[in-house]
Amino acid sequence: RIYLRRTLRRVNGPAIDFGCGTGEFLAMLPPASVGYEVNEATVRLCRERGLDVRHYRPEEDNYELRDCRPGEFSTFVMLHVLEHLADAQSVLRRFARSCARLGVGRMIIIVPGEKGYRFDPTHATFIDRAFIDRQGLANLEGYLIAEEAYFPLPWKWGGRVFTHSELM
Repeated sequence: RIYLRRTLRRVNGPAIDFGCGTGEFLAMLPPASVGYEVNEATVRLCRERGLDVRHYRPEEDNYELRDCRPGEFSTFVMLHVLEHLADAQSVLRRFARSCARLGVGRMIIIVPGEKGYRFDPTHATFIDRAFIDRQGLANLEGYLIAEEAYFPLPWKWGGRVFTHSELM
């Protein structure tokens, strides 16, 4: 809960929760926030809970967020999604371009540490600061890394030891 409160403090207006899953985090975001999810059953579940969740088809939208209007959202959040994509660097670049076009002021991305990454066979790309630097992702469309933090321990080595350690 402390972790979620820390993240929520960074969201000061309606947000996009991309890959919102069953909507736990989306439910805590400010009013008018919207979730995107690829799993249709999960979208139905979220809608039954009263959440604004849209079925997302990356092959149709190409990570351009075409159904969003400029100025509609202040923050883009992607929690434990990017590591599932084989072309994570390309997707992050497209999202940065889309967020810049929409006037989104902040992007919050959270990925698992090394042990958490290895724990899930559906993970396709390990993302750490070295990956970000190698791929030239530290400055995208004017988005700079304003803060980098590890949770629950504030050190990178925690991700090598604990499955549930994250980089934000």
